[in-house]
Amino acid sequence: MPASLEKQAYVKNELPYELLKALYNNSRLSLRDLAKQHGVSHHVVSSLLKRMEKDYGIVYTLELDENRLGFANGRIVTIKFKNKPDIEIIKEKLINDPFVQDLYLADGDFDLIMHVSGITEEEFKVWQWHVRKYFNKYMPLLRTSTLTTKYVGFMPLRNKAIMNSPNLSEFEKKVLTILNENSREKISEIAKKVKVKDLDKVIYVIKKLKERGIIKRFTSITTKPGKSIIQAFGATVNPSNNHSNYVTNFYNEVFKEEKHQATSDYILITDTIGYFDIFYIANFSRGEDAEKRGAEMYKRIFADELLVIEKAIITDILAGYLPQHIDTFEEWKKKAQL
Repeated sequence: MPASLEKQAYVKNELPYELLKALYNNSRLSLRDLAKQHGVSHHVVSSLLKRMEKDYGIVYTLELDENRLGFANGRIVTIKFKNKPDIEIIKEKLINDPFVQDLYLADGDFDLIMHVSGITEEEFKVWQWHVRKYFNKYMPLLRTSTLTTKYVGFMPLRNKAIMNSPNLSEFEKKVLTILNENSREKISEIAKKVKVKDLDKVIYVIKKLKERGIIKRFTSITTKPGKSIIQAFGATVNPSNNHSNYVTNFYNEVFKEEKHQATSDYILITDTIGYFDIFYIANFSRGEDAEKRGAEMYKRIFADELLVIEKAIITDILAGYLPQHIDTFEEWKKKAQL
């Protein structure tokens, strides 16, 4: 194939996915940096990225450290109702709750999945009690699991959590909320929004927020990846001497996903403490893929250890985002020492 045709094929078939990976790892890379990294022109990256932002619904945001913001670890809270309430009743209570960062409707072993963060231990005790009282007549069964080590993906935080942080100055909160809504925002635009003329002040604050570990990553997520089946599942195991081998086998199977997808199949893999030992969110284009590569695959690999597995299909996003992205799984490999 002539070099020019080979380059065209690369731009059409490979570059979109390479850009999605690059922006997930660092969404503040300039168009010039992205062009240089991938051996194409500034114009090619600019025009392609504009199209991708529209087609894939790319959102530029931040991965933030809850502890360094002054909060306890976030939690995954699932609810199964004996009598399912109307969606408007759910929205009325939870959609504007200051501690509910992400809220998903589901169908299966749970009806609701919540990412609860921006909260202290004491506040959480009160919060969960009030939620149970509010939904009392619907007989809610709450399962709570505290997020510990995240191997793949992250759970986005809403700006209200940033604004409630005891560890940030008012100026830092303003800068951070702007970046959380658009992590590619230009320094000059941030300065305008926070009403300062000194660009160096904005640069300094962003640098310090990164150094303090509050900003873990300037990142992006894909809200329209073309995958309609989103499965969440949690598991509790009775660990054996073979557990590390099972983890390796599971990693190897996850890693076998198809190329040229706008998001990885597995978009969240995290250890938890509480009802579940580990929690997953995966998205698939076809039902057969969900059957082969979702919770059933986990059950097959961990059959000798499995005590509990609960799963559901996410049917709607009521608040926040799903952390959909392309992952290289390098962080998982490193943390799990695979």
